[in-house]
Amino acid sequence: MKNESMIYPIVSTERWAKQYSITVKSNPCGNCGEILHPTKPFATGSWRGLISEPHSCGEDFDLILATKATPSERRKYINLFQVLKEQFSFDPQ
Repeated sequence: MKNESMIYPIVSTERWAKQYSITVKSNPCGNCGEILHPTKPFATGSWRGLISEPHSCGEDFDLILATKATPSERRKYINLFQVLKEQFSFDPQ
């Protein structure tokens, strides 16, 4: 997921998790043992999920809970990027 543009919808963790049937759980970082909580909704490519806030070990150790989006969900975000690109000269690449 590192090479894809990521968007962070402004929506509650609970609503996003319910919408994509994601079971929210916390886990320790594989490097330092700090308990990570996936609370930040994200969409990238065909993935929808929750990611933990960054911590000192770097993004390789972030906790990510994700699921594949349906084709109609993917089209929704492709259309959003298209509108942003046209209205604001925004290019997520």
